[in-house]
Amino acid sequence: MRSDLGSAVLAYELMNEPDFVIEEWERDVSAHVAAPLPFGLLAELVADVSDLVHESSSALTTIGCARLHNLWAWDDVSLGLDLLQLHTYPNLRRPKADTDVFGMRAGSLGVQRPIVLGEFPGNGPEQHPRDVQPPPTMLEHYLEFAVHGGYAGAWPWSFSGTDAYGRIPAEPLREFALRYPALVNPRATGALLR
Repeated sequence: MRSDLGSAVLAYELMNEPDFVIEEWERDVSAHVAAPLPFGLLAELVADVSDLVHESSSALTTIGCARLHNLWAWDDVSLGLDLLQLHTYPNLRRPKADTDVFGMRAGSLGVQRPIVLGEFPGNGPEQHPRDVQPPPTMLEHYLEFAVHGGYAGAWPWSFSGTDAYGRIPAEPLREFALRYPALVNPRATGALLR
């Protein structure tokens, strides 16, 4: 870890999508997890690491929640999380597998902490896994929705194009930067507008 970059870190994600490894969340536990963890054990770890981050930096702490129906569990003040992430990958072929949060205001989700749309298809209708049929929601729609829906941010998947959802298109980011310059890092704005 490079301590000289500490002031540049907005937040530490303490775990990505723990929904798939929590013993009590049977409907979400991955078949690839041989020994799921009790929620209490993971919650204790999250609280301890969150305290450590807050003691040694000004960074925020968050957790990447894969399922809307589990978001409430991470809102407990004893966990020390500053903001919550909600991931959403809607699939019209299997609508019950993942809730499509597009259109749901952040304030309607029943939690007190700020919520970031932590992952969502950046170009779903064009790039997605073969067995998925995403709704026609494009990156520009998600970004506008996050701004007007009361979300603390929106982080589309994936900048690096590491899976079948591919890379996100640059043009919607440019257009967003022009419409909302106060919401975009000034260092990134110059690169986006070139």
